[in-house]
Amino acid sequence: MVIHNLQSLIPGAVIAAFFCLMPNSQCQNECSQFAKDILKETNPAKISLLISNNYVNFTNNPVCFIDANQTNKEQPQVKALQSAAEQAIAPARTSLWNVFESLSGSQQQGSSLSSSGSTNAVSKPSGPSSLAEEFGGFNETSGTSSMTLQWAPGTTFTDLALTGLVPLCLEKNIPKGCISPGLLKGLSPFTFKVTGNTSNGSQSLTGKAAAPVSTGTTQPVTVSKGLSGVSFAGLTVEYSFFGSKDKAAAKELTDKSDSSSQTATVKQYLDELASAHFTVDELSKCDVYNNWKAGAADDLRKQAEEVRKQAGSTPEGYLTDEQVSHFQQTIENEYRSLLTGMLKSRSCQSSLLAFRKLFAAILEAKTYDDFNAQQNASKKPEVALEYDLNTPQNKPSYSSAKATLNYSFGNPKKQVPEPPKKGDTASLTRQQNDIHDYASKQIDVLASATKANSSLTIQETTANAKPKAEANTAPWSLTVTGTADIYNSAPASSIPSSSQLRDIQAGAEIAYLFAPSDKSGTIRQLIGDVTAAAAYSYQDQTSPAILTGAALSDFTGLPSSTTTAYAQRGVIHLGQVRLGLGKGGNTNFPIAFTYSNRTELVVHPTWGLQFGISYNLTSLLGSSGASK
Repeated sequence: MVIHNLQSLIPGAVIAAFFCLMPNSQCQNECSQFAKDILKETNPAKISLLISNNYVNFTNNPVCFIDANQTNKEQPQVKALQSAAEQAIAPARTSLWNVFESLSGSQQQGSSLSSSGSTNAVSKPSGPSSLAEEFGGFNETSGTSSMTLQWAPGTTFTDLALTGLVPLCLEKNIPKGCISPGLLKGLSPFTFKVTGNTSNGSQSLTGKAAAPVSTGTTQPVTVSKGLSGVSFAGLTVEYSFFGSKDKAAAKELTDKSDSSSQTATVKQYLDELASAHFTVDELSKCDVYNNWKAGAADDLRKQAEEVRKQAGSTPEGYLTDEQVSHFQQTIENEYRSLLTGMLKSRSCQSSLLAFRKLFAAILEAKTYDDFNAQQNASKKPEVALEYDLNTPQNKPSYSSAKATLNYSFGNPKKQVPEPPKKGDTASLTRQQNDIHDYASKQIDVLASATKANSSLTIQETTANAKPKAEANTAPWSLTVTGTADIYNSAPASSIPSSSQLRDIQAGAEIAYLFAPSDKSGTIRQLIGDVTAAAAYSYQDQTSPAILTGAALSDFTGLPSSTTTAYAQRGVIHLGQVRLGLGKGGNTNFPIAFTYSNRTELVVHPTWGLQFGISYNLTSLLGSSGASK
């Protein structure tokens, strides 16, 4: 999450930009006063000193540079000055939101399909971009495993935009090839999954005919064992249309408006920020600036002499407002041309974090905003609609229409305090000091970020954010689902009680997040966050489970002409307890124990152990962005 790719400018400019946003700012008069000072001065040595110190080396007093570009309506891309600090701290903010989302009870990693080795008895409304391998299929198969590739496009593109791999639009289509905040918010409620059965064992579906042998092509059977084999299991499209946590994250991370928290926090440290000036070494790396400054002083000096000649031999007496304004316009135009060139040059994208105090103050303010936005989002239930295309082995394909509701509740360990409002830093409460120290620590990590240690940077910013997210996450979550499964083609009329409505399902899960505290021991800290969940699922088979294909050859008592078999239908009551290890991290290890009175095929009670491993792919996005 290194900031080399950010469409950002020099630190001095950013400082001035925020000073210009403060109440009672004098930015509007700075360029005019600077023009008057040069024109009124008659001593050549002092004129050269003024131009060198305040015009060429404008970092000594960058307010005019900022004002010139802020008022440049013909080049709207220079508004990047006002958002440069927010872009610089974006990697740290993204780490915090990613941990928030990974701890959320509405997130699921793994398959939603009953035909695979899923550790999830109940589907959740959303999930991160991840890769999950699960073992121990229960409902329809035995001894199977499945792999699920899950993609959350909104979260993926938000991370790409905020880590610099693909720029975020500052204005419409500016910069070129950017991602618009509206697109991110529009995509964030979507989740896509592709699941495949990955067992390498040989096919093993066994049983016997349930009725006297007849010559028909459709026969009833009694199944005694499941099946395994490699196959495509299905795909899932999910849309969270209300209370999407991912959408709340995208909105907060891409919102460029100044909040009361930011204003209050920047005021809190205004005295410290006022003393922050970055060194000339930072600007000396910029090729556009070096080329510009070579002739900038002489050009401005000559133009000042021309104005004085027009004004007469006594500039103090004859200098008009129009002449001052014209000379001021000359300075501002030069600054605008310089900025336009700097925006296009990679060598000018110097590290903004030379001014840690400024960025720590802005990050501190945004942390208050992020906490409040997250808690506001968690108070709303999340509701999603889901479509599954199921292609189980040796069975007809069917579609699932599912509605899911998740609600998080319970008081977090800590409540976010109000942002500081007084100018005295000694008045900060313990919690306010805690957030202040957190922001400073994150800035130190980002300041030391390089291409070579980008992976370590991601780990450190996430590690710093995790305790804050754990302490501010509601521990309880309740999930409720309702599902209707429909065959994609009508079953054969020769199957008794068959219909295109395959089954209806309802389920519920209650889960609790056990997060380690600051007082937890070493072993507990190593174990990390653990989720304990209990779920119940009800399934009414309105149509018998249908079997087709080569697997029928393993049934005893069936004539060779049989092409379709069906099992006895019934009501399935399924209970599951699950332990999720690694919650809130990149790697999760769910373990589940499931018991059912029967399955779709086997009519006697069964139980099984399912376990899996899933990897959150979000961290790889930050690494890619950092390496550019």
